[in-house]
Amino acid sequence: MMMERTSLSEETLQNQEVSFPSCLRTEVEKFLEQALETECSRVLKKWGSLKDRNGHQAIVRNGFYPNRTIRTGIGNVNVRIPRVRDRIHSGVEFHSALLHPYLRKCRSLDVLIPLLYLKRRMGRECQPILRAFLEKEIFENSSRQFSRMQEVLMTLHRHVRNAPILEDYPFLWIDGVPSKNPDNADKLFLLVILGETSRGERKILRFESAFRNSRETWDELLKDMKDKGLLSPLLVIGREDLGFWPSIRTIFPLTRRQFCWRQKEKIVLENLRQEDRGLVKNRLREIWQGQSRMEAEKRFRRFLGTYRGSCPEGMAGLEKDREALLEFFHFPAEHWPNIRDTGCVYLPDLEAVRSPMEHSCLF
Repeated sequence: MMMERTSLSEETLQNQEVSFPSCLRTEVEKFLEQALETECSRVLKKWGSLKDRNGHQAIVRNGFYPNRTIRTGIGNVNVRIPRVRDRIHSGVEFHSALLHPYLRKCRSLDVLIPLLYLKRRMGRECQPILRAFLEKEIFENSSRQFSRMQEVLMTLHRHVRNAPILEDYPFLWIDGVPSKNPDNADKLFLLVILGETSRGERKILRFESAFRNSRETWDELLKDMKDKGLLSPLLVIGREDLGFWPSIRTIFPLTRRQFCWRQKEKIVLENLRQEDRGLVKNRLREIWQGQSRMEAEKRFRRFLGTYRGSCPEGMAGLEKDREALLEFFHFPAEHWPNIRDTGCVYLPDLEAVRSPMEHSCLF
């Protein structure tokens, strides 16, 4: 089944608010539709010799199951799964290997979509990853739509990069998905910069591939955004391990910095025994869920005193970053849930999904 190409181009985006998640959702839906049709066709072919008493095909197409919604990192994706009818009640059913019957949340696509951008093309490096998730025939049919998803991403990237920044964005979130290429010691990231206006509206301002610690790359990126109209934000929220903080201090010297609490939590827990992590996690969250800066400071000191002996490295990192972790308390309380971490960007860590070879299907 051939899919119709969409008419997305830079020209059609000129006078529109761009939303690359919505465009990617459309392409993901087409990708899944094509793969599911291929799966269903294989079932019908497999049982093609099975006939009823009148010599008619026993296993036939019977429309679709009710629409299902799958939650992914780019939003809800609507899926129609083909249905087959068994006229002789032989027990033949169609169950997709891509979408399990009760699946409601997908994380594999959250990993594959960033790979489209990091790899730049559907070449030899990307194909084994996709092939590991899909059987041969489904892979051969679906990889074309996968490439189309990449084309959409590249078109949107060019549009976002060239668009002027016409509004003031008091808050910026910066997050990224790292490449797992072992040859990249400096780690190539898919970087997303999300801004929020004073009216509370959020918009993707940039998504780029960048090396984590490349000061020159960060300077160039932020200067370009400044030249296109970005005013100095009040607060930048991001991972502490991304190397843009020196560039932020140089280009936007008045901007405050907030380290992502969830990433810091992960770093601290990695240095602890498994049996201690649950309690420590709860006590860490008591700090950033405090009702005031004073209360959080008190809990912070108590936490450091409790665990400094058993986890000196983790506590030293916490103490060093205390100000950058508690910076959000300088802002009105209604903003606290959103500005103390990068959860609103939601780019999953590739480590959250094991090697593709450990899975028997895509989801």
